[in-house]
Amino acid sequence: TSPPLLPFQVDALRVLGVLYAQRPDTSDKALERLSRAAELSPNDVDVWLEVGKLQQTRDLAAALKAYEKAAAVLKRSQRAVPVELWNNLGAIRHRLGKLESAEEAYRRALRVSAEAGTTSEFDSINVTVTYNLARLLEERDRASEAEEKYKALLAEHPNYIDAFLRLASIERGRGKPKAAIGWLKKALDVSPADPDLWCLLGTIQVEIGDVVAADSSFRRVLTKAVERGDAHENCKKDAYATISLANIQVANADHKNQERLDKATEIFRTVLEKEPANLYAANGIGVVCVDKGRLDEARQIFSQVREASAECIPAQRNLALLSVMQGEHAAAGPQLTKLQRRAAAGLSTDDRHAGHLTPAELHLVEARVHFE
Repeated sequence: TSPPLLPFQVDALRVLGVLYAQRPDTSDKALERLSRAAELSPNDVDVWLEVGKLQQTRDLAAALKAYEKAAAVLKRSQRAVPVELWNNLGAIRHRLGKLESAEEAYRRALRVSAEAGTTSEFDSINVTVTYNLARLLEERDRASEAEEKYKALLAEHPNYIDAFLRLASIERGRGKPKAAIGWLKKALDVSPADPDLWCLLGTIQVEIGDVVAADSSFRRVLTKAVERGDAHENCKKDAYATISLANIQVANADHKNQERLDKATEIFRTVLEKEPANLYAANGIGVVCVDKGRLDEARQIFSQVREASAECIPAQRNLALLSVMQGEHAAAGPQLTKLQRRAAAGLSTDDRHAGHLTPAELHLVEARVHFE
């Protein structure tokens, strides 16, 4: 028979696993040690929690399984599942698209906190749980409930910028750009240099046709980054703002004035020099090619972007519309149908920013394809 398992053996495996997990190049060893510890001591909650934490960056389904094991052990031993664990369960279920069970986990987290004597829904970890729950409510088409959560968060935490951003996004989704801008301006009173605020403000200003104000908003992002000396650290928002400025140049160009198109091309190329994999900048160059009548070159660019990432919706949209322009309706039809379904399900911020058509506009173009 095998010698009896000593507690310190499991402890040693857990400690080794935690140490290995601190370095990316030894994460496999970490998982091996922690998995062995879980196998030897399946009722050890701490081991399952460490496995879940490690798997969060590797395998979400495995992370969820580990956290659920930890919760099950606690329940069997009649111990309370802590707020943090319920939040982790909710967040991973949320990311995996298990929205109903994610909502249940978030609400359990808030209930456990209340039962433990936390009087406010907006203390410590509960702020994160409440925000996560509100985001989930948005995804479940319950924007009014989410709106109440965000407003309640702001009542307790007036500087919570993410809540302002979400309220602005909700109003934008309702087709109320002025209300959205109102929330963003309130947020800018709190955090005047926040690049997320200026980027969303500029995007909405483009949507309502106020390109002068939009140009100013996007330039503020770049100016503030230089003033803070963190232009490289904030490169994603810098690229977003820079591409948006180039898009404004394209939108205002006409066939008699090619200077704007040349300026836009220069801006897109500047972004690509810093971020060679930036698909939105590459897509922008394709749009310029269309405006200059270089349709074959544009098609090649849009096709390459689409092959690089199926998530770059503007490239798919532009490729479909280019097919319409060239009379290739058989090729455009299925692409437009797919885009219309995605649009009807709700456009993401990135899709809208990149010039994606509204559901109604897509429907009209698709109808034209089938009619012709």
